[in-house]
Amino acid sequence: MKYMVYVRDLFQNSTRLLILIIVLLLGYGVYGAAFAYTFALIATPFVAFYYLNKIFPVFSKGIKAVSMNNELFSFSWPLMFAGMLGLVIGWIDTLMLGYFLTPADVGIYRASLSTAALLMIVLGSLGAIFFPVITEFYSRGEREELENTNAVVTKWILMIVLPLILLMMIFSKQVLYILYGAEYIAGAMALCILGFSYLIISLFSPTNSIIQVIGRTKLIMVNTCVSATLNVILNLWLIPIYGINGAAIATGISILTGSILAFGEVNVITGIQPIKLNYAKIFLASLVSVAFIYAITKSFFGIRPIYVLIFMFLFYMGAYFILLLMLRTFEKEDVVIMKAIEAKSGIKSEWIRNVIGRFL
Repeated sequence: MKYMVYVRDLFQNSTRLLILIIVLLLGYGVYGAAFAYTFALIATPFVAFYYLNKIFPVFSKGIKAVSMNNELFSFSWPLMFAGMLGLVIGWIDTLMLGYFLTPADVGIYRASLSTAALLMIVLGSLGAIFFPVITEFYSRGEREELENTNAVVTKWILMIVLPLILLMMIFSKQVLYILYGAEYIAGAMALCILGFSYLIISLFSPTNSIIQVIGRTKLIMVNTCVSATLNVILNLWLIPIYGINGAAIATGISILTGSILAFGEVNVITGIQPIKLNYAKIFLASLVSVAFIYAITKSFFGIRPIYVLIFMFLFYMGAYFILLLMLRTFEKEDVVIMKAIEAKSGIKSEWIRNVIGRFL
């Protein structure tokens, strides 16, 4: 696992950034940026294969190949088509915006979309730990442990992503202004809609992982097909009426539809569902914290410069964490997850676990 994280998150991103800086300094502009991105993508599989060979020496004569062509093909081809349909969901709104509206509208929408997509970092980090764990539980037939892990990971995604989305929503104009400039403030509403859409993706992603673990990959393909079709129809309908906000609404509805389908399928097949009453405490802590911060910034700060926003963000997260403790949102299972994250990532969390342990 640590090698996978190293290759995907560290090597690819650091290589892309390093080459990008070099080619920009050399004056190659957009062509250099394209080269940096492409080179990092091409180099990553070779580095990944190097580490794979260290773990499983694929060229060793002592290892005999076992034919699993039929099983692999049956499992993989629906995922391949689902990935292709995912590209439709990811790009059809942009293409249709280009057809119906102006290049400026497309640029504003893509800026909002890219900013909202930053929330997927949380999903990627927790997903790297969650997927192999539930795979092991399923292979052992430990259904109760699989269900508990699914609920805890969903809860942690909600705890981390929800306050970030609320903050992004109330300061959407400031975020776009700081990142891209005054011309992009027009995408504030689209950013709010897309941020909510990525919250849905994050919350239901563990459910999709369970579908994959139990081998029902055709369901993932069907769900993605429904979402992609709905996305095309809604974009055709909403973009001429509502512009970039219509594209954001279309994306949100299509994502929500696919997520609800996956949630229902897992619940019917396995009886597993991650929704717990304890999640209400997370919503309460998030709403109280964001209302408090919004009132302060509205009363004492006019135009908020970036250093004020950074200070208020840290203050906001501190208040949010204290409210989670006071509401006794954390449970024993959360401490177990933190230990697992520490074991996988090497990031020490003992002092946080000790604090949480006093409020269990």
